[in-house]
Amino acid sequence: LTLHSLQEGFRPDIATVNLFDSEGKTEFHYGVGLTPKYEEYVSPRPDGLAMQVWRTGRRMIIDDPTLLHPGLRTLGIQSSIVLPLHSNGETFGVQFLHYRQPHHFTEHEVELLSLFANQAAAAASPRLWNPKSI
Repeated sequence: LTLHSLQEGFRPDIATVNLFDSEGKTEFHYGVGLTPKYEEYVSPRPDGLAMQVWRTGRRMIIDDPTLLHPGLRTLGIQSSIVLPLHSNGETFGVQFLHYRQPHHFTEHEVELLSLFANQAAAAASPRLWNPKSI
């Protein structure tokens, strides 16, 4: 529901969430606006954006497509924002918004997206929900 709200309010072409175990292995992935082949194109890489945000707990804004995963470039993505999902001081997931047109993220927009990420983190906290139960 959160991703659908983000897509409706912020109009990304693709919005996804990845939840990780304590070692960084993907336990859950969901997205909206995806093409049928998306899973073949994009999965977290050890040095990729999702893992960088997971490790640092800091959001990233990417407006240079050459910095994006090759699979996202194949899908025509030009700009992205990656937001960490935190619970009890630990990052357990990331939320992406991807745009096919270059997108400048205003400070107000980043603040609102961070609030959405905080709400999503509260709802998806591993203490409240176990991704392995899916």
